[in-house]
Amino acid sequence: LTGFICSLSGTSPGNLRLDTYPASTSAALSNCVTLNTWQQVVWAFSPGSVTFYVDGASVGTSSITSPSSYTGSDFIGNNSAAATNTFDGSISIVRLYRNTLTADEVLQNFNAHRGRYSI
Repeated sequence: LTGFICSLSGTSPGNLRLDTYPASTSAALSNCVTLNTWQQVVWAFSPGSVTFYVDGASVGTSSITSPSSYTGSDFIGNNSAAATNTFDGSISIVRLYRNTLTADEVLQNFNAHRGRYSI
């Protein structure tokens, strides 16, 4: 299995995390997501780094080792077919891009849908 896991994790539920496999590296940012409120969350990965965005604004960048390729299955709301660590919340829109979004593109996507969620 190679690829990425994007998650909310850690001892504080407001943490964002990106893991890469088989490189077995991770990047995390603490206390950047508020529970029980609609927010846009973006993991913008480019080789060697990930930028985390919340509601169209960058909240941090971390170094991370790139996976060599992607050969796994996609899961939304859990981390495997076994449905372990299931996300207990609402997910409205999921988008995957082959290219890294710029800060302007992240903000444009946020502004295009924010009215639906009163944010």
